[in-house]
Amino acid sequence: MKVYVNLSDNYVSALSTFQTDGSDIEVVLDQPIDLEKLKGYKVEGKDGINHLVYDAKQFNDWKDQTDKEKTIALEEQLLAQLTRNLALANATDEQAKKLVHQYPEWSGDSVSYKTDDRVSYKDKLYKVLQAHTSQATWTPDVSASLFSVIN
Repeated sequence: MKVYVNLSDNYVSALSTFQTDGSDIEVVLDQPIDLEKLKGYKVEGKDGINHLVYDAKQFNDWKDQTDKEKTIALEEQLLAQLTRNLALANATDEQAKKLVHQYPEWSGDSVSYKTDDRVSYKDKLYKVLQAHTSQATWTPDVSASLFSVIN
């Protein structure tokens, strides 16, 4: 069976039963194709005819590279989050009040707050004065023993 493939970085990136543009390569299929492993196929010329041939090493190399790239992306997201959290935790009060909406919104749902934590509430930034577990009636604007507004 004749099909057409498009290569990208030496990997089969597209497969079609008809030619879609001038960059497609006509190949002969000698066996069924596993579409989930498309990146493992390569074009090999035999007797002047291009054949689509599966190469397990090529597929595994591509999969390993793809998995590594995904892991790196997740690591970068984690690093960005850690960097953000570190910056917020180490900001001076002067810096922090310019970032009021970057701090977590206060919650009255039994959240454990530590001394010096910062929370936003009604567009203001508050600093926790003493460790406590929040209660719905202990809002930062009325609980002066627990919170101080950062002006």
